[in-house]
Amino acid sequence: MGRYGRYGEIGRVSTPAVALLDLPARTPLLQVRTRRQADGSLYVSYGSETHQLFAKEEPLGLRMVLDGTTVLLPNVFDPSEMRSDVTGKLVRYLVDDGAPVEAGQPFAEAEAMKMLITIRASESGTLKHELSAGSIINQGDLLGSLELKDPSKVKKILPFEGSLAYQTPTEKEETTLQAFRASQKALELVMDGYVMEAEPQVQKLLAALSSINLVVGEASDATAIE
Repeated sequence: MGRYGRYGEIGRVSTPAVALLDLPARTPLLQVRTRRQADGSLYVSYGSETHQLFAKEEPLGLRMVLDGTTVLLPNVFDPSEMRSDVTGKLVRYLVDDGAPVEAGQPFAEAEAMKMLITIRASESGTLKHELSAGSIINQGDLLGSLELKDPSKVKKILPFEGSLAYQTPTEKEETTLQAFRASQKALELVMDGYVMEAEPQVQKLLAALSSINLVVGEASDATAIE
């Protein structure tokens, strides 16, 4: 059973497609199911919700596209540091060293993939150049530092302390065939080394094997496929 804890949350991988998340102030663990799609995205479901997720590690942090909305979980956040989000060449600064710059104002131009890209200031303040024109830059490189006009703009990244609200799916009665297949799969995972309670799955499997409904279910399933 693997554990991971980056970006503030703690989780345990109980099967290849199921993760248990230990969210703050939440009991019991939240079960999240995932399935990798052909396009490289993840199909994620928990409770009665489903989402499509793309995720990519970048020098600035984890960039995710969740249901079409881009979200960046930065490794660090300091509004006085203006970093490159592209890899290429720093063409020139548009604001002189030591000059004031306003939030949203272009302060530098970079060349990437034979395209000229404008880089804008995230906050207002006095700019200090950290590189020289013509420098090769990578994502995350520091291009300029700001003496902030309004120091209160500094915001710290803090762990989420709220509660995650979601709807619990309506429970459906499991058929004998479904119980047989689920317990069989669970025991296969136990044999593969995943940490799961084996005894309940053994009892579930034996109960399914002793039921005539298993034969009926198998026959019905085979007929439906044909």
